[in-house]
Amino acid sequence: MHLKSSVLSIAPEVDTFLGCGPAETVPGDPGAALEANLLLLKSGYSQILIISLDALYPGARLRSDIIEGLKGIVNDESLFLSSSHTHNAPMLDESKPFLGSVVESHYLMVARKIIVASKKLLTEGPWAPVDLKHVSYQLNGVASRRRQAPRVLRALNIFSEDAMMLPNPTEVSSTTAEVLLFSENDKILATLLVGACHPVTTMESSALSADYVGAIREFCREKIAHHDSMTFVFLQGASGEVRPNVVSKGPSTLKPRDILFSALIGQTFGKFDSNSLEGWLVRRCNEFQDAVAQAVPCADTNFSIARVVFPLEEFFEYSGPQKRFVSVHAVRLGALTLLGISAEPTWEFARALDDHNFSGARLSIVGCIDDTWGYLASRNQCKLGGYEVGGYLKFFSLAKNRTSSNTSTKIEAACRALLSEL
Repeated sequence: MHLKSSVLSIAPEVDTFLGCGPAETVPGDPGAALEANLLLLKSGYSQILIISLDALYPGARLRSDIIEGLKGIVNDESLFLSSSHTHNAPMLDESKPFLGSVVESHYLMVARKIIVASKKLLTEGPWAPVDLKHVSYQLNGVASRRRQAPRVLRALNIFSEDAMMLPNPTEVSSTTAEVLLFSENDKILATLLVGACHPVTTMESSALSADYVGAIREFCREKIAHHDSMTFVFLQGASGEVRPNVVSKGPSTLKPRDILFSALIGQTFGKFDSNSLEGWLVRRCNEFQDAVAQAVPCADTNFSIARVVFPLEEFFEYSGPQKRFVSVHAVRLGALTLLGISAEPTWEFARALDDHNFSGARLSIVGCIDDTWGYLASRNQCKLGGYEVGGYLKFFSLAKNRTSSNTSTKIEAACRALLSEL
């Protein structure tokens, strides 16, 4: 396997709106630690360009513009475009205005930088021969945010759906992270991490931040790779219902109404303070470092790729003039198979595919690629309702789910069919 890579700053030079951020603009800051990491791999006659962005979603337009800008040297199958899902970066996806507006000048800057850097990687410079190592580990400190509403509230029809957005560590208390290390003569040139947890640790909603992804990235460069030029590709895993496990310490106020609500509901999610956030980040970095120390060489460094798309209208009614698609993108890299889905798959949905094994390669679900259309819940979760089942629709400019739980069934079938092509 051979490699070329690049790290780009995509910090905004102008005021922008954040994805899932405040309604007002946030001042530009060219020094903000927001990046695009590009990893170009070659094995035999095959090439793949993996791009990870510090952004909520990449969006259909950005993918289309990159493909157009690289016409003749890259195709749809060989471009894997993903985002970290940080909620503290400028919005790039114009199809979801309820989640944030796109500032055109910033979007064009990001698109131009990626196209120019990608073209340079694809047409210039030497390839570095690399060895590949892999390790899996448990990403702790997380919880499911889906919990069944208390029986008394369901009996009184106070909540229309069974599942509420409340801490449920008994359902999920850790997720499986995957690491690939690309090294030349024992120097780590690039790291790929798949981790499943919503990046919502940033205490200030208006701050520009890569969230915990940036903390692990900086730690990896300083303490593990020992050079700040290392490419760090972060792929958001099946984190649809998974977020940091930080809970409130009681009712929001001492008003009788809030005290009663807290007594009925139980624990709710809280916010980090500076001490608890530092502790959470230190633990995530330490468990990452411990895992990297256990990485083992991959005997097989070949890779294979398959991709399929479906018109979004097969599943949803949606507003907006642009044509939108559901995409599923599978990439086998040595001991690991990445299965990208243009959605926010839940951890429970991912577990439904755990039984698939391709020639010994581990399977890791990746969300937030391409035009992320919404949430992809498991068939069981669909029965209970909740935000990840239908509550998200308007925020993603979707008017109606045409197929209900059949969406999960159809996409799961498409994933299995695509994996069989690798």
